[in-house]
Amino acid sequence: MQPSMKKTRPQTITTADIDEIPIESKLLLSSSSSSNKPNYLHVTDQVFKRLLSTALKGIDETSILALLDTSENLKYARTYAQLINDLFYLKMKDDYLT
Repeated sequence: MQPSMKKTRPQTITTADIDEIPIESKLLLSSSSSSNKPNYLHVTDQVFKRLLSTALKGIDETSILALLDTSENLKYARTYAQLINDLFYLKMKDDYLT
């Protein structure tokens, strides 16, 4: 009797998609170890802005959107949000294991 073969899940990111991702984002993708935590680099602009305005409830939404008026500012905010998210995730993981 032969052992049963494991089924492999199809990957959601194709090699064509990976070539279009900047190198900084590739590093963040490779360091992300959980599929349960959000990835702010891959959501649409509208979703990211909605998530950000929801998280910052005390601040006027129009002022948040005014700060994210250029693609450069939006890219910076996404990268910063992802780094902070990864930092808190690793801190939580460390606290759990110790």
